[in-house]
Amino acid sequence: HLTALSLRAVAFRAVLQVLLVQELGVDPGRSRLTSKRIARAASHSTFEEYSGLVLEGPLKLMPRLAQQGHWAADREARGQFFARHQPALRPLAAFVVVQLLISPLIERLVLEDRVEFLREGGLHAGLLPIFDPAISPRNVCVLAAKDPAHWEALREAF
Repeated sequence: HLTALSLRAVAFRAVLQVLLVQELGVDPGRSRLTSKRIARAASHSTFEEYSGLVLEGPLKLMPRLAQQGHWAADREARGQFFARHQPALRPLAAFVVVQLLISPLIERLVLEDRVEFLREGGLHAGLLPIFDPAISPRNVCVLAAKDPAHWEALREAF
């Protein structure tokens, strides 16, 4: 769900991506960070702190940047970098809302496509809920069986 903290975390990651790829030349694949510790830090800190955690932690770039006298090693300079990029972040909330609305539909289409693929292969297949969707919207599993009797047994089990 969308909160001010989650939106700020997305903004921090977006500006960090620009910093890493365009300013520091980090490989885009290497700059994608999924560490929960870093994501949590984005929700409860400033960009200066967040970017410092990333540069010091997973990427271990801070010592080299400091040694070279690079502006990105300076906390205040990273804050100014974020401030310069804030105007570009204005449409971010709208994009995140659209993503949140469309993602479940796309996920469902992918699951339906997998079921159809199995059926085209001669299997009996379907999507079955495995727990209450209030717990998680990702509450379905793809089940398939060669034998119709096994398929019915599986469906009844759920």
